[in-house]
Amino acid sequence: MTFWNEPLRKFRYLVNFGGSQRVECKSVTLPQFQTDVAEYRLINHSIKYPGIGKWSDCNMKFIITKDLLQSTFLGVTGYANITNLGNTLKKHVFGTPPTISILDAEGNTAQEWSLHRAFISTINFGEVAYQSDDLIEVDVTIALDHASISRFA
Repeated sequence: MTFWNEPLRKFRYLVNFGGSQRVECKSVTLPQFQTDVAEYRLINHSIKYPGIGKWSDCNMKFIITKDLLQSTFLGVTGYANITNLGNTLKKHVFGTPPTISILDAEGNTAQEWSLHRAFISTINFGEVAYQSDDLIEVDVTIALDHASISRFA
């Protein structure tokens, strides 16, 4: 048993799409949970009640390499064939929820975020310019119904 319980670090994480497809991701903004607050006034008192809770979108930033092409993001949810957009919405929702695993110092999963009924709502393929030698980045926004957080010992 260790005396010091090391905190989790921001740079130790993995992103998993489609069950077994791990993707190198530059940064992830984890979803945020927010509850609407309704405030009622009774004579001299103000009373607050919790309303409906909702999850915010999850934003991810990827660096494009030879192995990770822009079409990967479209293919994951069925948008690879842009001319065939008449399919049902169910096809464009991830089959298995994407997960974000936060790792401890030994590389074991300490937390796992599962994004349920998730689908890609926005893909920004970045920009290219002659005057820059920066890496090409793709920003992906994933909309979700809810997230679940699993904690591992």
